[in-house]
Amino acid sequence: MASVSRQAVQTKDYGTEDTVIIFTKFPLPGLVKTRLIPALGAQGAADCQRRMSEKIVRQVRELKRYRATDLQIHYQGGKTEMMAAWLGDDLNYYPQKGDDIGCRMTAAFQQAFTAGSRRIILVGSDCPALTAAILHSALNKLQRRDLVLGPAVDGGYYLIGLKHPCPALFTEISWGTDRVLAETMRKA
Repeated sequence: MASVSRQAVQTKDYGTEDTVIIFTKFPLPGLVKTRLIPALGAQGAADCQRRMSEKIVRQVRELKRYRATDLQIHYQGGKTEMMAAWLGDDLNYYPQKGDDIGCRMTAAFQQAFTAGSRRIILVGSDCPALTAAILHSALNKLQRRDLVLGPAVDGGYYLIGLKHPCPALFTEISWGTDRVLAETMRKA
């Protein structure tokens, strides 16, 4: 395996055909889950962010026990070293790039496709019901389909999977509204 810079902490299975990307934020009090701060306080909201992110990472680690899968953490806040100290230095960490969520997802998918991944699932860290079985099923569906979406009850989606780059899926979407899934499906 080629030597890699410390800027992106790499795992030994980097470049597998299947990749799961987790979008998360470093759990800094006052800067994460801000809508929960009135009910939980700044530290409580940060603790909630931390626990949800750790649960998703555990689910992907479980998936990796029976399916060769690359796990990438694309993060906001903190630094790579902070993320590695928190979630483990055996994972791939990348700062999110882009002005909005659509740009950040486009960049994350492009990075994974460029690295050789053929089936990529992207999820956020705030999906407490997400399991290794759901991720496994989504990756299996990507063997036969170009796009997989996990619809959320709020009109968005909790999971998106692609077999090919498709930046158009992430442009001109009303992010943060109940129209995200419908607009994405129209574009698909």
